[in-house]
Amino acid sequence: MSGEHEIDALGQNWNFPVKRIVKIWSTPKSRITKEVRRALEKADYVIIGPGDLYTSVLPNFLVTGMSEALVKSWAKKIFIVNLITKRGQTDGFKASDFIHELRKYIKGLRLDYILINSGEISKDVVGWYQKTCEVEPVKNDLKSSSSTKVIFADIVSKTQYGKTISDRIQRSLIRHDPEKLGKALTEIFYPRHILLC
Repeated sequence: MSGEHEIDALGQNWNFPVKRIVKIWSTPKSRITKEVRRALEKADYVIIGPGDLYTSVLPNFLVTGMSEALVKSWAKKIFIVNLITKRGQTDGFKASDFIHELRKYIKGLRLDYILINSGEISKDVVGWYQKTCEVEPVKNDLKSSSSTKVIFADIVSKTQYGKTISDRIQRSLIRHDPEKLGKALTEIFYPRHILLC
């Protein structure tokens, strides 16, 4: 299969049995630019996600030199876990499966923070997804460790989005709320310090 659209279209082909994606690659090969390498070297934080894992997030790391530059960067790395699985791409994925796939393509990746939604997704929306797309909210199976802090925050938008006239494929009904996500990230960037007397 070739092309992002083909992966998305396959996930919406109900006559095709769902299979797990085993490997993705990019042709023709591309190389990281000096500017991007320099930006990673100077960054305080690098935010990965949210987005479709195989068609939005991981393709960035197929660029020659990108994964290595990210791993070498002193920046704190933050991964934002998707709200919901995607048919034909992340069927049945839990939070740990997203991390496993990231590390498969970014050898040596150390994540400092993993941000997971704790907000409620309406039962109507979950029911629609299960019936229409055979997908469900991403379940968390992660715990904080000495090197990675797992943060739970209500980052889901209460707005339900519909398909626009220009969409050739079905889009998500739910999305991350930009204001809530910004607040959660700000708390990572500028943690509250408690003064003890």
